[in-house]
Amino acid sequence: MLNMARGFEKLGVDLKIAALNTNKHFVSPNALPADFPGNGKPALTYINTDIKPLDAFLNLFTDKSYNIERFYSLAFAGSLRDLLTENQFDIIQFEGLHITRYLDIVRQYTKAPIILRAHNVEYIIWERLAQAGKTGLKKSYVNLLAKRIKKYETDMIKRVDGIVAITENDREVFQIMGCQSPVYVAPTGVDLDKYIIDHKNLEWPSVFHLGALDWLPNQQAVDWFLEDIWPKVFAKHPKVKFYLAGRYMPDRFKQLSIPGVVVAGEVPDGIAFSNSKAIMVVPLLSGSGMRIKIIEGMALGKAIVSTSIGAEGIDCTPGKDIMIADTAEAFAEALSTLITHKTQSETLGQNARHLVAEKYNNENIVKGLVEWYGEGF
Repeated sequence: MLNMARGFEKLGVDLKIAALNTNKHFVSPNALPADFPGNGKPALTYINTDIKPLDAFLNLFTDKSYNIERFYSLAFAGSLRDLLTENQFDIIQFEGLHITRYLDIVRQYTKAPIILRAHNVEYIIWERLAQAGKTGLKKSYVNLLAKRIKKYETDMIKRVDGIVAITENDREVFQIMGCQSPVYVAPTGVDLDKYIIDHKNLEWPSVFHLGALDWLPNQQAVDWFLEDIWPKVFAKHPKVKFYLAGRYMPDRFKQLSIPGVVVAGEVPDGIAFSNSKAIMVVPLLSGSGMRIKIIEGMALGKAIVSTSIGAEGIDCTPGKDIMIADTAEAFAEALSTLITHKTQSETLGQNARHLVAEKYNNENIVKGLVEWYGEGF
């Protein structure tokens, strides 16, 4: 979102940002830099989106999605009302499905087209989590969440005036779901000037995972990697270390004591950390949309091993700019191959960097979106 906002301003778009400020990702307005998009003054509204057991239980007796409802705030609705009455907009861009809960209030105060920038197909994430989960009450509850969010998402994509999808695959899914509005594909881009490859502190060989660990698909991925993949790799390469890093790490990960595993936790500089490690793993079994961390890893010339779901939506070529493996055995073998063959690993990373430069340059992506907006979709 930040990359796109900066891209808009670079192209001369007059941009205003309103955002929820949650406990989970709280930021002090005073901590934002002066050059933050939107003249450095986003309209931040505090909201407590923490899961409340009683609310979640009572929600079972409704037909609404708790995943969506807990993001609604009367204060934020009022902030949007004020913003819309004080300004005229050509386009209103909703970032993610959860913000569409405010569609009705926005419709009351503007005639501007409302566009949903869909970061993924939300219900697919929950369906995959349910499918990969174990049997029992939790699986049944996740299935219920998936059904309700699918119902909400199917309705919402028919109510907005257009959709900006992250991947071509997401566009096709939205159309299958019955979307009649125009859909434009604008993948997540990066500013390559900020992703400078630096090998002076590189630990070769080494393996790492970097990603927010409050996201359930990432937790599931790490569990699978540690239980089914890493033991196979470590048995062949006992001197190689696996570094686990990411924000919002649950205590159960912080307390890990597994041979060869180093819990790095939240690192102060993701780019510096990635530059210091050799091979990136993205063992996702669920999720949707596009994994930004793969694009960022590619921009830094990292050799990456991912599942098909992890690399979904990225126009990559297995064996050329990424390694794809969907079973524990295949994943461990691919990782072992890269550890053993440094030149192959380096070539994979070089090809990945070229791919990002060619297809995921943020400025070009945002320029195409602005042109689409200018054409009236």
